[in-house]
Amino acid sequence: MPSVFCTFLRKVANTTGVSSSNKRQLDRELDKKRELLQQESERLEQRLEEEKQRSNEEREQRVREENFFLRFNTADIEEGLSSYRSGGHCPIDLGDRVLDRYRVLDKFGEREDPPQAISWLARDEQTSDLVQLEIFEAHSSRTFADSEPAKRFRNFANGLSGSATKCFQDVLHEGWVTSLNGEHLCRVLELGFVTSLKWDEKLSDENGYTAEEVREQALTLATGISQLHDRGFVHGNIKNDILVFTSTKVRKLSDEELLKLLGAPETVSAEDVTVHEGGPERKARLPCRMVFELDPTPFMEFEHATRIKAFPAQMRNAGKKSRRLPLNRSPESLFNESRPYQYSDDVWAFGCVIYELVTRIDPFVHHMTPEKAVFVLEEILGEIPIGLKNLWRTPPKPVYSDFDRPRVGGPLKKNLGKRLFMNPPCDSDFSVFGGEEHELLADLLERVFRYDPAKRPTMREVLEHPWFTSMGKIG
Repeated sequence: MPSVFCTFLRKVANTTGVSSSNKRQLDRELDKKRELLQQESERLEQRLEEEKQRSNEEREQRVREENFFLRFNTADIEEGLSSYRSGGHCPIDLGDRVLDRYRVLDKFGEREDPPQAISWLARDEQTSDLVQLEIFEAHSSRTFADSEPAKRFRNFANGLSGSATKCFQDVLHEGWVTSLNGEHLCRVLELGFVTSLKWDEKLSDENGYTAEEVREQALTLATGISQLHDRGFVHGNIKNDILVFTSTKVRKLSDEELLKLLGAPETVSAEDVTVHEGGPERKARLPCRMVFELDPTPFMEFEHATRIKAFPAQMRNAGKKSRRLPLNRSPESLFNESRPYQYSDDVWAFGCVIYELVTRIDPFVHHMTPEKAVFVLEEILGEIPIGLKNLWRTPPKPVYSDFDRPRVGGPLKKNLGKRLFMNPPCDSDFSVFGGEEHELLADLLERVFRYDPAKRPTMREVLEHPWFTSMGKIG
């Protein structure tokens, strides 16, 4: 455009008889104007390009934020930003050295049971072994460290030294970590990858656990509960995710082998976080980068053993009341919440876990109404005694609909058989649990799931049942 305009002016000058000297002067002025116009055009193009680039960057930032908060909402970073506050979680970054000994490599996730803690994968720089760190929120650290369940488990674990059967995850070290958010209890545990992902995958998969896996986990759980009962303690919260897997081979993996197996940890900058979480003043209480939970499934490729998580959250003396209701509640606990917890409640909960391990369906619905509780219990176990029903302040009414579980009906043995037929263990067809083993397992569960707690077997009697004593000869 500037060149066209200048050409036009030159033509005008030629037709008006301008002298050669004036013409040269005019040409110089025209060239200068053309240069100024060209510079202005370039500046305009540069501004347009900068605005375009800024618009693209803003769009990419919005996409990053949307993806970040989408992942946050799907629990890839379970602890949440608000938990990094005074009295909250300890801000830990990958590569940090905890207790001057343990180098943080990745994050397992948040502890499910209170008190809240974040579980980390770390390297013990003295032994070179991989370990698990649990670093608790500051406001509950001291209370938990001094709590009766923690003291009981320490005494209990010390009493098991030299035991031939190892059922519980080892507590290797305890210490305190100081941060801007407070003083945090740090427990160093034997590496134990939590089975929740394994459970989610296996229980929803058409193959499920092998018969050998079921028996191994059942034996570990039964032995551990029996050891607690023998020393006067009840566990108080037996469910599927109290089991973890340990592996000597995994514990000895080098950093290079770990990176090849799991890939690099996935993180997000705290700068992205604080945009929507209170601004720069929040950064001081946050780690530099938030870490997404690792997937421990590749660890399952190695030979592993089953352990019960260290420090049962509700471990207490038998006959003591609990402020928290367990997940797998016995009928007497369901109908009478004020009733003190007994050994028989652990036995019932053990049966629930074994039933779910075998069939991939939990036998009874948790947190359900009294009416639905009656319906489900009677569907599987038969009619509930009137005396047990009368423990409710308001007797429940019968329910015959509004329940979304598949019906299989019949007594426990028939019910179990149909469940096994629909979902056989992954290493076999129905014959493995359809023959003698099915008979023995059904007999064990029928004894465990008795309405009268006085008629249920002790955990020592459970271990003496033929389903355990004959395991090496069956399957």
